[in-house]
Amino acid sequence: MCSSDLYKGASGFARQAMNGWELASIVTLQSGTPFSVLTNDTAFVQARADDVPGCNPAESGSVRSRLQEYFNTACFAPAPATAAGGFGNTARNILGGPNQENVDISIIKYFPITERMKLEFRSEFFNAFNLVSFQNPINVLASSAVGQIVETSTGPRVIQFALKLNF
Repeated sequence: MCSSDLYKGASGFARQAMNGWELASIVTLQSGTPFSVLTNDTAFVQARADDVPGCNPAESGSVRSRLQEYFNTACFAPAPATAAGGFGNTARNILGGPNQENVDISIIKYFPITERMKLEFRSEFFNAFNLVSFQNPINVLASSAVGQIVETSTGPRVIQFALKLNF
């Protein structure tokens, strides 16, 4: 949104303070990334796990309450090693990871110097509301941390300021 000369009053100071502002934002709202549960994860074989019949792997509650067990790990068993490599019977990407939310905001003020020259001051707020977005959980049954979320996918709030001369 750009405001160009909204105030047209007689006061030069008020005109300078009220005009020349710009506001921009980027809002990211994404559903979770799908993932598969794997028996192992090596450079040569990424074998999906077997499912346990009659078991529902989906857990309920907030992501924060499920950090130690995002999905029901008891619903999966390692695929048996066979001549074909033991690929398991679960479908690909049967679970969804945590949602991702982020808001970036920029506030810009232009100061005219001459007809062709202006000074631009900008302040940018990355992850402006300091929202925490989590990575997918550990999805390898061979790991001692299977089902746990151990990382975030976004950093903390970062604020930066810049000054630029346009001519």
